[in-house]
Amino acid sequence: MLKEELRYGILVRWDPWPGIGDSIDLYENHPGMITDPEWRDVGVRWARRLGHRVSVVVYDYRWLTVIGPDEYERLRREVIRQDEARGYVGTE
Repeated sequence: MLKEELRYGILVRWDPWPGIGDSIDLYENHPGMITDPEWRDVGVRWARRLGHRVSVVVYDYRWLTVIGPDEYERLRREVIRQDEARGYVGTE
């Protein structure tokens, strides 16, 4: 993601650099929406499972990739599928 793309409401997916691995309890490609477009510490509302807290801050906007609504919905459903496979039920 580029700095110029930062603005409220943009749909994104978690796309950290190689070697960083999963962080803040997100799956690779986890979908979310920007809620606080600061320069570096970007706030994101992540699609997540019920009863499980996930940080809404991403420390580097470059670990995000902009996506469209169709991809967001597809990835959100994948999060639900992965959660169900792990025994979790539902998402927020």
